[in-house]
Amino acid sequence: MVERDPQSGDQAAFTVKDAAAHLGMSVTQFKRHVLPDLHVARLTRKTVIVPRRELDRWLARSATRD
Repeated sequence: MVERDPQSGDQAAFTVKDAAAHLGMSVTQFKRHVLPDLHVARLTRKTVIVPRRELDRWLARSATRD
């Protein structure tokens, strides 16, 4: 189960699948283009938890003005 931030009611962290969905992309795209740039918590060899702050930081760095 992914931890929820009791202050905001929002998730504090996501599984890889949920993080990809949160950004509106496939898990494959997320693993290839986003995950290598993030600091994550590794629970087991295959289980990774992505903090919301890392997703927000990645979005801020990756956003462009079009």
